[in-house]
Amino acid sequence: MNVHPFKCLPLFLFILLIAQTSTSQESPWNLGLEQYNSQNQTFSPWYKTFFFKKEYQVLPDSSTRQEGRYSVRIRYAPESPDRADGQFVNSIPIDVPCKKLGFSFYAKLKGETTGVVSFLLSKDRGEKKYESTSFKIQDTTGWVLYTGEFDASKFSFPLDHLRITAVYGGTESMWLDNFTLLADGKPIQEVSSFCKPVNENIQPLSQDQVTRLALLGQIWGFLKYYHPEVAKGNTNWDFELIRAIPVAKNAASNAAFSDSLLSWINGLGPVEACRNCTADIPKDLLTYNIDLAWMKDQHLSTALQHKLQFLLANRHKGPGHYANIGNAGQVSFINEQEYWWRNGHYPNEHFRLLTLYRYWNMIQYFSPYKNIIGRNWNEVLYEYIPRMATARDSLSYNTAVLQLISSVNDSHAYSYNAVVAKQYNMYLPVLAYPMDEKLVVTTIYNDSLAALAGLQKGDIIEKVNGRTIKELIEERKIFAGASNQMATLRFLGSGNYLTGGTEPTVQLTIRKNGATFTRQVQRYPFAAFNYQYKNNSSLHKILPGNIGYVNMGLLEKTQVDSLMQVLKDTRAIIFDIRNYPRGTMNAITAYLHEKPVTFARITQPDFDYPGAFRWAKFDNSCGPTPGNKRTFVYTGKIIILVNEYSQSHAEWTAMGFQSVPGCVTFGSQTSGADGNVARIVLPGGYVTNLTGLGVFYPDNSPTQRQGVRIDKIVRPTPAGITAGSDEVLDAALEYVNSVKN
Repeated sequence: MNVHPFKCLPLFLFILLIAQTSTSQESPWNLGLEQYNSQNQTFSPWYKTFFFKKEYQVLPDSSTRQEGRYSVRIRYAPESPDRADGQFVNSIPIDVPCKKLGFSFYAKLKGETTGVVSFLLSKDRGEKKYESTSFKIQDTTGWVLYTGEFDASKFSFPLDHLRITAVYGGTESMWLDNFTLLADGKPIQEVSSFCKPVNENIQPLSQDQVTRLALLGQIWGFLKYYHPEVAKGNTNWDFELIRAIPVAKNAASNAAFSDSLLSWINGLGPVEACRNCTADIPKDLLTYNIDLAWMKDQHLSTALQHKLQFLLANRHKGPGHYANIGNAGQVSFINEQEYWWRNGHYPNEHFRLLTLYRYWNMIQYFSPYKNIIGRNWNEVLYEYIPRMATARDSLSYNTAVLQLISSVNDSHAYSYNAVVAKQYNMYLPVLAYPMDEKLVVTTIYNDSLAALAGLQKGDIIEKVNGRTIKELIEERKIFAGASNQMATLRFLGSGNYLTGGTEPTVQLTIRKNGATFTRQVQRYPFAAFNYQYKNNSSLHKILPGNIGYVNMGLLEKTQVDSLMQVLKDTRAIIFDIRNYPRGTMNAITAYLHEKPVTFARITQPDFDYPGAFRWAKFDNSCGPTPGNKRTFVYTGKIIILVNEYSQSHAEWTAMGFQSVPGCVTFGSQTSGADGNVARIVLPGGYVTNLTGLGVFYPDNSPTQRQGVRIDKIVRPTPAGITAGSDEVLDAALEYVNSVKN
């Protein structure tokens, strides 16, 4: 009989042993309604809705209250400028295991129309499995206490959330105050989150521990997508990992480690042998991203290696519980718990490693570009295990998470991280953009503050606090989720990573009008600028020389036919794609081609053999389609403008235009991230994306990391920025005017 080494304790007991009771903490859910932001007019994280009859105010009331400073009042006020629906909602993550979840609140109401306060306890984010109850609130002379309780033991932990919704539709007012939640009779804020680090004794890992933890992460991910029972979602796979980590970490020997893993796998349920199945990779698949060599690692016993090979041959096939087919054939990651819990910004070691393993395996099996990341993906796993396991505080952990995401070198893999961003939350009153290892002031956020700092457009910043811009770029590029150097500079410049910080002043070395000097400059919170972005660009215009110009970021599909009528007699049309187009390329190229033309090929993941890809059964074409109502084919010159802001659909659009004979592309390297994205959620509520499809020109030339093809390289210069000119557009106009019709 095999004894499952990770199941010696029932799951609920195992959870209770980890979840320790702590001293009283301030509720992050604002249950007492004491935290009101007058600027935003919110009781965050409570929120108002704006879907139905916007005839109500939701506001604090300091005169009518049950306890504390405020109650919340939902007041009928159809003439109020700040009106919303008569709904008030809070969605609370349930981050503690409990058998009974109790709740209470106080309410009072004036008028004949009753109000309703409902509680919904959901197992999942989509509220497919839930239990709910509601209370009618009637006209009363004083405050009334309402109480209730859910049997949380009906659902296995973790639960996703408790949603509280207050609704009032009368012509008077309803008041609410002093909500409480009880986990097995104890105020929930006095019970530690399940992911909280409790008495962690952080010590450096031995090489054997790193190796075993790496193999555990690889095996856990392989079973997640390949094991027939796991891939169906028949077990809580995250919690299986949480129980496996200490066993792997503390294994006395490689043999003991292998035995524990083998028993674990056997405990997942029988897998029937498939007579016609094989571990061989089908010949029609693209195999350059498949890497299962770790299955033969010397630290794994022969029996365990054979078991893994058996599962490979008798694997789950097709979409699964965790990996489904997206709208364009890319992977869609589903049923992944976000664990947006207290302490999510710095969870315990188990959850820190879960974050690493989840992300690493998503890339391992479903990134079409793992082969061009720039380093061996297995090495990344070995590098980050000690960083995650021994992260001693929130900043070191969040820095590691952000760098892990950035390590895929994919401009789609952007992830906002509040903890890291806080280190750069003070801003200069200008945007200084990196060019040629210098910073050039390109945008003024606040005229008076910029003047006070002595900064204006075109000024060059050579050093920040005595450090060269080259040094800062090299140090901080680790934060940039970017496919190439140009996209990295875009991220660092616009993200305030080169001139931002936490101190209110910064020393700048500035070059202006041929002179170089050093000056202390004030930094501010961004909100102090009251900055409003203004897009002064026209949707379209006819430039001197009878040349059409179109801003693709403003053009809607419904405007294409009328636009082309306006521009049909121009000598050339310049399509500006230094923005994010709105899906108009196909409609426009119907006027540019006599017949459909293939402009791209794509690869899609193979769900029968995760890690493999295949060419899509169709090629992507543009041009006229059956039933197209175009009345002419444009015969003038086609020019497109691109730069590092041209990303994803912009690059796809550029490829479509480039299929037009004679099209000329002006600008600089694009972002190098084309193809529909797959959304990734990680423990703690971190969100990022993965480029989910491989995109290639018809001759199979890649675009990822490289960007689209550029015919004429043109970049802005400090002189051009000072003059307020668009040097890329100017170069395109000069070219068109030099070409004979």
